[in-house]
Amino acid sequence: SPITVSGLTDDQSYQCFSVASYSISGTTKYACSGPFEAKPFTQPSIEALIFANQSVVVDPASYTGPSGATDVKYQAQCTDSGTFVCDPLATGTAALQPSPASSYANAVTVAGLTNDVQVTCYAVVTYTLGSSTKYTCSDGALAVATDVLPNLPTTSVIAGKDKITIIPELYTGPTNATGVSYQAQCFESDTNVCKPSDGNGPLSPTQALSSPEPIVFSGLQDAKTYSCFSVNSFTYGGQTVYSCSSVFKPTPYTQPATLTRSDISE
Repeated sequence: SPITVSGLTDDQSYQCFSVASYSISGTTKYACSGPFEAKPFTQPSIEALIFANQSVVVDPASYTGPSGATDVKYQAQCTDSGTFVCDPLATGTAALQPSPASSYANAVTVAGLTNDVQVTCYAVVTYTLGSSTKYTCSDGALAVATDVLPNLPTTSVIAGKDKITIIPELYTGPTNATGVSYQAQCFESDTNVCKPSDGNGPLSPTQALSSPEPIVFSGLQDAKTYSCFSVNSFTYGGQTVYSCSSVFKPTPYTQPATLTRSDISE
């Protein structure tokens, strides 16, 4: 079983040993492994959780690890057993992802979950230190896979000149969700990735509305198609989490040209 040595100083190198004790003829004996280097440091954390159908997207916060660490990669694990061992090879671990270049590039999806069954999810970070691969885990966060997702606002998308107005549909969230608020995201690129509003999207308002009020994306290009989502945030297990609709692709219309007298046949 894992053994924790606490009270150490972050980013300070320590020489550690595994020590085993045993008894022979009533006498306690000891045996030690060779020394190995360990360096405690700040624990990773989860930046965002996104609930989806039979899956949970875990987005670890960008992480550098201890000084000298290289090749930082991210995983996620979710368990409904109530127990967790920080192990990047454990069953249910999502594939390793490369170190992120920008926000949400490190998000990983844990799929194959059962809807409406509460799980505890962890961010798992691996890195290289010296010639060894190390790993560490975040604290657990409560999550649930759900098919109660925001609806496509197909009847409440208004295309205007240089703008798109989106009116989100009323949303209650999964069981035990509270404090629902409404957002929307639109991106110039063709994306199918649910991204909570963090202010990094080029066309992403950061407002979180308490009711389904109109959200306007202005300054857009006429006749260009954008990738948009309804994004709802809510409180679950004491934390703010997210869920998204499917992608929809509205296009700002091109305003007809104004006719002059010379354009009118007499």
